[in-house]
Amino acid sequence: MAHVDGIPVTTPVRTVIDLAVVLDIDSLEEVLYSAMRMRLVSIEGIERSLDELGALRLGRKRVRQVLERARAGCTESLLETRFLQLLRRAGLPLPVGQFEIRSPTDVFIARVDFAYPDRRLAIELDGSRWHSIERDVARDDRRERRIVAGGYRIMRFTWRDVHETPEVVVAEVKSALGL
Repeated sequence: MAHVDGIPVTTPVRTVIDLAVVLDIDSLEEVLYSAMRMRLVSIEGIERSLDELGALRLGRKRVRQVLERARAGCTESLLETRFLQLLRRAGLPLPVGQFEIRSPTDVFIARVDFAYPDRRLAIELDGSRWHSIERDVARDDRRERRIVAGGYRIMRFTWRDVHETPEVVVAEVKSALGL
């Protein structure tokens, strides 16, 4: 137990573990990825703490399930996490996260949020924080042209798409994958 200004508080690792008892698996995943992005916890640190707490720890199975998801790669935003959760619930194959697109001569073209490399499909998730001003839109347009010139199709989804019309997002990804 740690103390802040004399007040006992749990560590970030212990907080994630304790939340497993009250949160559903998707919400726990969101908490874990957020803590990982802030570098407050690591997969190894949580596993170590789980081992120290013992086999009877409530929520242990749920924490292990979320850690298994995290081993495939932590997302870089809540929107990315929610997009993956949407695909998972729909039973679609999961894309590769933070994928680097390279030319045939191995020159870096772009890193995209997600990709299905075997289908030459790139997926970008546009949050308003990074894609809302004119300069950013122009930069995104240039980047998109490079991705397309590199032989990839590109799909873009926004927060609103993922949250307000998830069935459309799923149908479009499914169609693009030829499923």
